[in-house]
Amino acid sequence: MGSVYEAVDTRLGNRVALKRAAIREDDAREAFRLEARILSALRHPALPVVIDYFSEEGEDFLVMDYVDGEDLSELLTRSAHPLAIADVLRWADRILDALAYLHGKGVVHRDIKPANLKLTASRDVVLLDFGISKGSPDWQGTHKSILSGGTNGYSPFEQLMDFGTDERSDLFALGVTLYQLLTGVLPPDARARAKALVAGKADPMLPADAISRDVPSVVASALVRATALEREDRFASAEDFREALRPSSSGSSEPPRPRARKRIVVSLPSNDRGEPSVDVAPAAVAPAAAVDDGQRASRMLPALAFRGHGRVSAAAFSADGRVAFSAGDDGAVRIWSVGEREAVARLDGHDGAVHALAVSADGFLLATGGADATVRLWEVSTGRELVRLGAHGAPVRAVAFSPDATAIVSGDATGRAIVWDAASAQGLYRIDEPGAIGAVDVSSDGRLALAGGDARTVGVWEIEGGAELHRLEGHRQVVYSAVFAPDGGSVVTGGGDATARVHAVDSGLERVRFERHRSAVRSVAVTPDGRRILSGSIGGIVRWWDAATGRELGRHEGRMGLLGVGTLGPDHDVGYAFTSDGSVALWELGPDGGGTP
Repeated sequence: MGSVYEAVDTRLGNRVALKRAAIREDDAREAFRLEARILSALRHPALPVVIDYFSEEGEDFLVMDYVDGEDLSELLTRSAHPLAIADVLRWADRILDALAYLHGKGVVHRDIKPANLKLTASRDVVLLDFGISKGSPDWQGTHKSILSGGTNGYSPFEQLMDFGTDERSDLFALGVTLYQLLTGVLPPDARARAKALVAGKADPMLPADAISRDVPSVVASALVRATALEREDRFASAEDFREALRPSSSGSSEPPRPRARKRIVVSLPSNDRGEPSVDVAPAAVAPAAAVDDGQRASRMLPALAFRGHGRVSAAAFSADGRVAFSAGDDGAVRIWSVGEREAVARLDGHDGAVHALAVSADGFLLATGGADATVRLWEVSTGRELVRLGAHGAPVRAVAFSPDATAIVSGDATGRAIVWDAASAQGLYRIDEPGAIGAVDVSSDGRLALAGGDARTVGVWEIEGGAELHRLEGHRQVVYSAVFAPDGGSVVTGGGDATARVHAVDSGLERVRFERHRSAVRSVAVTPDGRRILSGSIGGIVRWWDAATGRELGRHEGRMGLLGVGTLGPDHDVGYAFTSDGSVALWELGPDGGGTP
């Protein structure tokens, strides 16, 4: 990095900025000179001009235009409140234009922050202290930039972890900078955010409009995308980021033109009162977002929100999609009307957080597992607790019903899996897995069960007697999710190694591997017809695939902290994803599995 000084050019009498480079090796000194020559050719109104470079008594210096004025960090501190939105957006437009210019020249700044944005007498901003990317066409070396190294709090995860930077790294840092200028709050750094998500917690970085109601929602959405932990989830270019902010910076508040409405008819399981089914008529849907690789994007439907839990740990939907169930750290289970978008019942009984839940195929029974080491069986229509199963000696992390709801499988944090007879509330037998269990399931014919988790494998065994058939291997990190395909012939798994995999039940061998995710795959699901597989990463990306060919059909870009995915509706053409903060996204998959064009 090095220090920056105000100095005087004794030959011309001009004030200049003198930057001392921290160089300790001869090869780095040559790289510094190369960078200086490249930077001296840059010309943009929002960038200082590099005038010269020299070495003196073993130290190397870069000479730049001196920019007088207050930097935005000083302005923010002096103001003691967020800066004016109109000013911030005008500055953002200017800096993004400068970044588009820099990136076009192969230069990546690497250290964007309020302290490096200087406010001039004309109230414009100048971006100071830039370096150069290894991606420059003039670059032939292999070392990192001498001139700029980033600042914790503003740098993206890949820079903090020394994974290499590119243009999108600058967009992250600028997104954090704009967030701070607009809200007065510096969000948690990228390392803290990643740690929270890996632990299954919500992204601690709240949207800007949740901090300040003055921030327009379109701006808040743009900042969410710019500051995504995964590079592929950010804007592809500075110009894209600039375009996303322009409607607000121009003062336009015209809403997007609505698309056609789609009516989805879903119904509750039949009950004694003979209540009619309810039509869920989504509001006008925004145009589909662009996605890469020619895939079609998802058309969004009105979202749900599982409110009241604090942190949501588990959720499920009835088979017809009319009823939703959620559980969380508050120890409660809530039942939701999807049509009304509100809770209709609350089930209390667990002593501590509820970690897992499952709904029976007919929608009449609910099973839950919690930190109190119990499994509980509930009657959905009355909310009455029917059975309490207490043979686990550790928090229960996963539960599943057999298709006819006569058996329940549960798994706990010590690796113990138990198969229960639901009618008698007796444990039939137990299986000891080599690590904590996070996923269990029962095959559609009720003959097989599975359990997977921290051991990075999935055990498949017979319900009758508990004989193990296969141990499914391949994941390099924890298995977060595992489900049987509807025909029982394969198992789909998702893991911390950012892959989803399909394994043959008869041989235990891996058939297909899906590797396009860039963060841990927290959930997988298979549509009832077996044609489509959904996989969702903790970074909020849901992808759906053709189960027969492995071809990716589409993707949905959602919120960080994803915990579960699935499909709803009579034709299962509606995908859903829920996150640990209680957000539930719904979108159309399309009739052939792709997104709606």
